[in-house]
Amino acid sequence: MLTLLADFGFTMIISQYVSYESVGLKLSRGLVRGKERDIDRIKGLIDYSLKFYFYVLPCVFILAFSGGAWVLYDQGSQVLVAWLVFSFLSTCNVFLSLLFSIYQGFDQVVEASKARSIGLWVAPLVAILCLMLGLEIWSLPISLFAQIISSSFFHFSRNILFWRQILRNSAVSEHDWSKKLIPLQAKYFISWASGFAIMHLFVPVIYKTEGAILAGQVGMMLSVIKSLTNISNTWLDSKLPKLNSLAKVRDKNAFDFLFYRCAKLGYIFFFVNALILVSIVFVLTEFDLLADRLIPVGILSLFLLSELAFVKVGFMAKYLRAHMEEPFYMVSLFSAIGISLITFLVTPTFGVFTLSIAVLVFHWIFILPYGLKVFRNSILRFYPPNTN
Repeated sequence: MLTLLADFGFTMIISQYVSYESVGLKLSRGLVRGKERDIDRIKGLIDYSLKFYFYVLPCVFILAFSGGAWVLYDQGSQVLVAWLVFSFLSTCNVFLSLLFSIYQGFDQVVEASKARSIGLWVAPLVAILCLMLGLEIWSLPISLFAQIISSSFFHFSRNILFWRQILRNSAVSEHDWSKKLIPLQAKYFISWASGFAIMHLFVPVIYKTEGAILAGQVGMMLSVIKSLTNISNTWLDSKLPKLNSLAKVRDKNAFDFLFYRCAKLGYIFFFVNALILVSIVFVLTEFDLLADRLIPVGILSLFLLSELAFVKVGFMAKYLRAHMEEPFYMVSLFSAIGISLITFLVTPTFGVFTLSIAVLVFHWIFILPYGLKVFRNSILRFYPPNTN
């Protein structure tokens, strides 16, 4: 889950800037080739991003663990240990996301997406197996560990020469990347942290109010749904280098044609696979196959409909981010505050089904209209009337 949310944070900035700075460079036979000056400059950007993450990651770990521990403090030491392990693995997953985003910036979107997707499909399968074995809350860290291992093995076994070249020596020339990155970084971080808080709130609260089984079911459901969202984004993500260049020259007609064609494919994928997922769960439940391990169809359907609004908002955010702008940070912050209040107020009294209804209403009635307003205002600023 954190790998997907990192796309709304620092990793998106790094991926975009790597795309800009890698003009004139070429990845051939696993190595970056081009002028030494350009290679050194790109190394400086990567050095900065890695150093920045070495400061951020401890904060990520503390945030993840302390947030869950605050909710689960009275659930026993085993639960706290499981959450500690999950928080540590989540932090490792965030760092892995940064590495994938750096590689993606060299016009390697498909390769990076393959590595991400393999892990995101392995995780729910391992989670189902863990739930069948009765591991309950431990299904979360174990499935996340399987996700990290599978993604890492797939990627680094195929691209070890690239990472040896990039990480072997630090950049010789000095360039203050912070002046370019920090203005965007603050807004991106608000968006990223807001999504991080939401995704790490559901499971602990549901565990405390509804028990381990339903919490595991919800955690697995969210992983699958986020996998669909992640894959729905691949059509747009694969064209980000081209979209960035079109946005830079303000060629709106060409940009819109490419963007909306890819977005349409993403919507179709999400909608079709959401129907397939609901159908599979319905059949398994009707025939009493893993019925006690799967989330009820009604709750699954409501969360999928909520996620559809999130997909729409995410696509709009990608449109604006291609123009190196991040006005959606306020939308993310408003969403985090609203979902947090709904989770704490609704779940203990009314249960998960009512929670799913409340989240659906909040996304479609408040978040989506707010996002559309921000999007339209930004478009008018980028492309005033009477321009192309």
